[in-house]
Amino acid sequence: MNDGSTADYYQLPAGATELQDLISHRDMNFQIGNIFKACYRYGQAHHSSRERDLRKIIFYARAELAAFPFGQTDSMTGHLVNGWGSEGMTLRDYFAAKAMQAAATNPIGADGFTFEQRAEWAYSQADAMLAQRENENDQ
Repeated sequence: MNDGSTADYYQLPAGATELQDLISHRDMNFQIGNIFKACYRYGQAHHSSRERDLRKIIFYARAELAAFPFGQTDSMTGHLVNGWGSEGMTLRDYFAAKAMQAAATNPIGADGFTFEQRAEWAYSQADAMLAQRENENDQ
């Protein structure tokens, strides 16, 4: 039941002083964090026009949407219709998988790393690839 107060998920974490604190608190990935930042600064930053902010939001939203979906998806939300099929993976997941594949074919230097550390590295590579795509789109 809602008593009219603010929902828990809108509460700011203790000690939050900047957007990165909120991004970290909510464990937002690279794309969602950049969407959040672009929404927050929308029309406020002198170096970024409203159109540029909107294009960033669209760019990161597309990167977050599924790669290789199958089945019928809603054109507005991208979610599955009728509950069958697969939404696929995000572009970030795809890039990370490619990085993992490359590392697996050349494991020199990977000795002593756990699978979790390798996965973290792969997602760092994916984030770098997405950032580079954004830089190229800004030019």
